[in-house]
Amino acid sequence: MLEAETELLLRHQQQYTTAIHQARLQGEDAFQAWFNREAAKNRQQALCRGYWDWTLHILTPKVASYLQNPETQVALEIGYGGGRLLNAACSYFKRVIGLDIHAEAQTVANFLQTQGKTNFQLLKTRGKTIPVAAERLDFIYSFIVFQHLPSFKVFESYLQEIARTLRRGGVAQIYFGQFKNLHPIYQGLYFWQGYREVRAKNANQITLVVQIAKVKKLCQTLGLQVVETGPSYFCVPDGYPQKVGGQNYVTLRKP
Repeated sequence: MLEAETELLLRHQQQYTTAIHQARLQGEDAFQAWFNREAAKNRQQALCRGYWDWTLHILTPKVASYLQNPETQVALEIGYGGGRLLNAACSYFKRVIGLDIHAEAQTVANFLQTQGKTNFQLLKTRGKTIPVAAERLDFIYSFIVFQHLPSFKVFESYLQEIARTLRRGGVAQIYFGQFKNLHPIYQGLYFWQGYREVRAKNANQITLVVQIAKVKKLCQTLGLQVVETGPSYFCVPDGYPQKVGGQNYVTLRKP
């Protein structure tokens, strides 16, 4: 069972590493657009929409109400992609750590440095753990990432790691694929399980959707307080708030 899970993670990492490398070879605009094709066609759009997504999706009023003295705090992004959200986060925190499974850290570092950002660290992960000591992080966030995880077990592992690495009083803002977007037949088939996994042929396909109730229950068993839930929105601010997206979020706090 463990070997099968390891093989699944390796295939997933290789699939994404290859696709992202190919995008990078096509140029900076193609590289940045790969991570959010709905909202970014080039580098400039990625920068602009990165700030919009950060403001509306990550730094919600509820999240802000729990953050104090962010200029002294450390944040971490799970799945930093091309660095568009990490770029925004660097303006709000003393230090920001980015995790990802791809091999283009130098490209992203160069991108961030052109924006005057130096207070970041990029780490490569196998896509299951957070290589940070216990209770060292003040804020953890992830957007357009968990819906692409290869299995629910990986989702569970990340939530366990969030519970482990957050400081007491720390906050997390995590987005995941909406279960209610499934066809009603599949919602019925997977209702009691609470999630559905799909084996994707290509990178960037949605592979995991989870019920909000399932996520709430799991977080509570891990000692994480669920303080808010809600949806994502397409291409903010265009059409906001009418254009509801395909993700839900949980705002978590470690008591």
